Amino acid sequence: MPVHFSYKKAVSKDAYFYLVEPDDWRACYQAGGRFLPALSEGEAGALVKRYQDILERWRSVNKDNTLFLSTPFSAGNTWQSSFFQGMESFERLQKLMSSVENSAEVVFIDPSWFLYAQKICEVCEVDSADVRKAKRDSYGLLHHVKMVYRAIRFFLSRTGLFPANKSDDMALQWLCASIWMPRAVAVWNKERRDPFWGNLPQQLAGGGQQAAVIFYLEQSADAAIHNGHPPAAFNMIDCLSFWNVLTSLWGILTFRYKCPEGEYPVSIVHSDIMSGIQAQLPLTLIAYHACRNVLKKNVQANALHLYEGNCWEAGCIAAARDLGRKTIGFQHTAIMPSGLKQDGGSDYKIYPDAVLSSGKNASAILKNIMHHDCVLDGCDLRRQNTEDVRYAESNEGRLLVLLQGSPSDYGVLQVIERYIAPDYGQKIYVRMHPLQPIGQETLSDIFVIDEHKTLTQALLEAEVVLHSGTTAVFEALLSGRPAVYIDTGQAMSSDPLFDMPDNPVTRHWKAGEDFGNILAAVRNLSQDDREQDFQLVRNYIRGYFVPADVNAVDGVIRTLSGYSKNDT
Repeated sequence: MPVHFSYKKAVSKDAYFYLVEPDDWRACYQAGGRFLPALSEGEAGALVKRYQDILERWRSVNKDNTLFLSTPFSAGNTWQSSFFQGMESFERLQKLMSSVENSAEVVFIDPSWFLYAQKICEVCEVDSADVRKAKRDSYGLLHHVKMVYRAIRFFLSRTGLFPANKSDDMALQWLCASIWMPRAVAVWNKERRDPFWGNLPQQLAGGGQQAAVIFYLEQSADAAIHNGHPPAAFNMIDCLSFWNVLTSLWGILTFRYKCPEGEYPVSIVHSDIMSGIQAQLPLTLIAYHACRNVLKKNVQANALHLYEGNCWEAGCIAAARDLGRKTIGFQHTAIMPSGLKQDGGSDYKIYPDAVLSSGKNASAILKNIMHHDCVLDGCDLRRQNTEDVRYAESNEGRLLVLLQGSPSDYGVLQVIERYIAPDYGQKIYVRMHPLQPIGQETLSDIFVIDEHKTLTQALLEAEVVLHSGTTAVFEALLSGRPAVYIDTGQAMSSDPLFDMPDNPVTRHWKAGEDFGNILAAVRNLSQDDREQDFQLVRNYIRGYFVPADVNAVDGVIRTLSGYSKNDT
């Protein structure tokens, strides 16, 4: 038989890899497995349209189920939901089967997609032992119980059975919901600065609009939060009550949803949804109860939250809606074609009343994809520096890879290792994303983890940066470093520069193309052309991420002051 299907947890170097679960990317990189053939632009467009139609039917029959609408599957979060990845892999699998001449092995890790593929592709050779094992893993009651158990364990590990409810009346006008890493605690205690909202809570208070930050801490931190003077900051788990814990546990245990007819086998969607609730549903419930408790005590307060289409945001919005309050989401990161969770084209998604953008160029993109046009021009609240950091010197030949903190980072590294490294002949430096660090022991010898303390220092020594979807590429361009997007062949691009006008210092490379030609083209730019190109890029970025100087922040404060629900 030309194609042999295997269901197992490891993949050989010569096997094709059926990518579904996030961990598959790492396994594929470590084993050196091969990617399935890429789709054409037309094939990819048709796939995305079909995926959106399927999602909309599932949302429509569950439109009154807030918890279902808060799952990664329903949100269209393709980073945390494996369903789209499975659909894309299946389309690429069929393309392989129509073109392969010699025998080939395709390795599946997800049991549901393995069973579906072997049922549809009956011409393939399948080991009966693999089928029995996949049925046991996919359909067994134990699988469902295991997912619910993990969700409950995650929730209790973050909250405890007896949390301390600190949701006091602070006469707030705004509650700013945020996500913190441990180091944010020290920054807040010293500067009262939030990693996403910047100094906005302070500046709101200075203008007579009392604000507080309510945050979810992604990792444990021993440092205490000092709230001796406003604005205050509160951990979400400290704003829960014992009753909130009980009702949340009951919600996880009794989580149910309806299934529309005429879709993919229910087991595939069920597996995806259950996998997604392990962490996302608990976070949604934590955000919901914490925000609701604070808003209930502060009767004049409305909610500001980060807007990226993530599940926990739905908890903030639902809490505000329950109390008749307004919600404004802050678009704090770059918008990418692959970010379907930010796509506002659905009638059955949980949206904020308005979205505050990072600048006019970002607003223009949002207005094209949002379901309603209530997009407010804002600024990049994290960035107060109005001067672009630029360096004349660079370390010629030094490539710096900027990772985005997604499991697909492993796919990017694999493509670079296979297609770029052999001809490049030098070490390639890798800048980790703080949310998903990768150890040097995980990488091959051609990669070196960049150890500079700051991104600015790392960019100082780079000649060209390679990226696959990270806001750090904007900093690279502002620093005068050409940027090359690494296209691994996925159906949807993660290039945050997709809306930027074509420019010689922002390049697009597809796997298999000659990278040397791109590098040579960048190096051969004259000084005048280079300066002119970077000036155009800087102008675009200044309109996309507007620096949070005094005038820009004053404009945001006026926008928030004048915003009313009747304007939506």
